[in-house]
Amino acid sequence: MITIAFISTIFRTKFQFHMIVHFG
Repeated sequence: MITIAFISTIFRTKFQFHMIVHFG
């Protein structure tokens, strides 16, 4: 459970960073 939440958080952070790089 904790691992899934941890991976989900990392994936979301990477996704947001990716969006910032492209649109920022």
